[in-house]
Amino acid sequence: MISSLLIKPDLSAAAPQVHRITPQSAGWRYVGFDVFDLLPQQNLERAVADREQCLVLLSGRTSAPSASGTLRSRASRLRCTSRRARS
Repeated sequence: MISSLLIKPDLSAAAPQVHRITPQSAGWRYVGFDVFDLLPQQNLERAVADREQCLVLLSGRTSAPSASGTLRSRASRLRCTSRRARS
C-alpha cells in the first residue's frame, strides 16, 4: 500500500500535536512519529512502554530526562531551516 506523503498539520489549539503519523495511517509496518510544536519553557511528557522512542529536535534547546540519565542540548537551532546550530 502506498500512502500520500502530504499530510496537513492540525494547527488547532486543542490538538495535542501538529502531526500524528502511525504505521497504520501511513500504510507502513513499523515506524510512526508525532510532531509537537512547544512554546518556550513548555514541557512534554511521554511514556510509551510498547514502542521505542527517538527525539529529533527541529529547533530550540531541550532537556530530556530518562531512566538512563538526562539528555541536554549542547547547541540550539533558532529554526529548523537554519544551516548551523548555535553554541
